[in-house]
Amino acid sequence: NEAVQANVDQSGNDGGDQVVEPDQKERSAKPLSEAAKRQDMIDTELNGMIDEMMDSEGFEDETEMEKESRDAITKAAKELCYTRKYYDVSTDKIIYFPSITKLIVNYDLLEKATEYYYDEEDEFPS
Repeated sequence: NEAVQANVDQSGNDGGDQVVEPDQKERSAKPLSEAAKRQDMIDTELNGMIDEMMDSEGFEDETEMEKESRDAITKAAKELCYTRKYYDVSTDKIIYFPSITKLIVNYDLLEKATEYYYDEEDEFPS
């Protein structure tokens, strides 16, 4: 389920695995549901990372990411990313975590994407 779980945490986080909810003026005129906010954060971060990756030196021969790979990583991100949040009283903001970056660094996102990539015997390109 895509419901976002609330987790009130006053301990603070290291900042590498979280996203702060945008200010009211940064949001669209119509307020988004929790699921729509989460989906928007995932799409924005993932699309930016994929675009940056495709522009890097190792991918100059590629025009776009393989559809199956993109679908697998997107599905994994929807399942794992920004599933928790807490309210930071010092900044009066809602903090969402874990981020896509954090899950890539600790390899959880790529492991989950492998489950959605073709068949079990196929290895997700990393």
